Amino acid sequence: MFLALAISFGTAIALVVPPYQIPDEQDHFLHTYQISEGHFTAKWEKNLGRGELPLSIYQTTEPFAAVRYNTATTSLSAICRVLRVPLQPQVRANYVLETAHYSPLPYLPQAIGVGIGRVFCWPPLVLLYLGRLANVWAWTGLGYLALRIAPGFDRPLMLLMLMPMSLFMAASVSPDAIINALAFLVVALGFAATVKKQDEEDSFIGWPWVAAFIVCSAALSQAKAAYLPLAGFIFFVPVARLGGPKRFAMILLILAFANVVPLLLWSRQTPGLDTVTYMDNPFVSARRQLEFLLGHPKTLLTLPFFSAQRDGFAVVLSLVGRLGWYNVQVSPVFVFVYLAALVFACRAGIDDPQFSKVWRVIAVTAVVIAASIETLLLLIYLIWTSVGGLCVDGLQGRYFIPIAAAMLLLVSALWRALPAQYQSHRSPSWRDLITVLLALASCVYTLTIIYLHYYVSFGVGFI
Repeated sequence: MFLALAISFGTAIALVVPPYQIPDEQDHFLHTYQISEGHFTAKWEKNLGRGELPLSIYQTTEPFAAVRYNTATTSLSAICRVLRVPLQPQVRANYVLETAHYSPLPYLPQAIGVGIGRVFCWPPLVLLYLGRLANVWAWTGLGYLALRIAPGFDRPLMLLMLMPMSLFMAASVSPDAIINALAFLVVALGFAATVKKQDEEDSFIGWPWVAAFIVCSAALSQAKAAYLPLAGFIFFVPVARLGGPKRFAMILLILAFANVVPLLLWSRQTPGLDTVTYMDNPFVSARRQLEFLLGHPKTLLTLPFFSAQRDGFAVVLSLVGRLGWYNVQVSPVFVFVYLAALVFACRAGIDDPQFSKVWRVIAVTAVVIAASIETLLLLIYLIWTSVGGLCVDGLQGRYFIPIAAAMLLLVSALWRALPAQYQSHRSPSWRDLITVLLALASCVYTLTIIYLHYYVSFGVGFI
């Protein structure tokens, strides 16, 4: 059912959403095109990433600027007119690549789709749609694998993956699609390591699990360093199940090496702390912000509190569904109903696998979540907030989707820590049916409000 819903509705959203109506999509498309040509790093001039790319890409963004700013709707005929703009790959312009500091890893599926279109010299908008489709299909494949790895955690994970914001970002050329999918895999592998049978508690967990966890966590941290703390799920596994203290130490060393070294190597391909990430605000500087933090270390403790106080409600709304350029807000009633459904989907049934060490899972997951949130806030504070700000600027709910997967794992563990009478006694088939119906309703609702907003009238997201 996940495959059916993700492929059908993901493909539909990728085709229905007008061009460049997903956050920073024009910048991500430029980066994707550059990677499709085999250029994995930008040319850096005055700490700005630049690249020579077809002028026609810019020509296709202009007709949709009014749609982005809610001053006009669009139509199929308008999109078809822009589809006729030829690629003309030899006519080039010098672009500022605002996403050049991102690793090329989470752009690979999109770049493959764009590369196929480039072979046939198809128009820029066709390449954009090919990149979207390749992205959502790759995301679907990784999501399906995560569900297969974690039976017993698959219901909340499926609802999270098909949540409006999650599905919307998957159907774009944004690297968030692959980043989120990798996070789902890491959390699923962590869950799988906690539900082994009692007679297996002292046996080696197996090299396939170890290799998969190291590869997925390393790919995730390379794609976005904010989620490096999710590698801490390795501590779900008792030392005995990792082959004793010596082998455990060796695995930890390999895991740390795989997660940290690629990040350091990639940072050498960029200006690092001097990278210009916000051209419109001269008060944003990662280097000066870091100097401020070193002089005011208490800011690290107050940032989460003040940021939650100012933007917490908006972040919750946008986590579930504030689509487009944050101008297509799903109904707040839908948001809180969906969040409640996620919590109750975590409720274990009497036939679901139980954690062998549930309090260990709760403790490790709580630490991982706290570290992930603090790391995420710190990075956004460095690269997007004016020096000395009291709150983190630019905080968006979509950044918390990977962390939400860990939060659902924590909720699942808390359910399992309760006495047996609090476990669900409904049949698995009945709970599966409820999950599928909720996911289907969410997908239909998401596609409906997208169509109404962009092709009928504005402000319909609250229906």
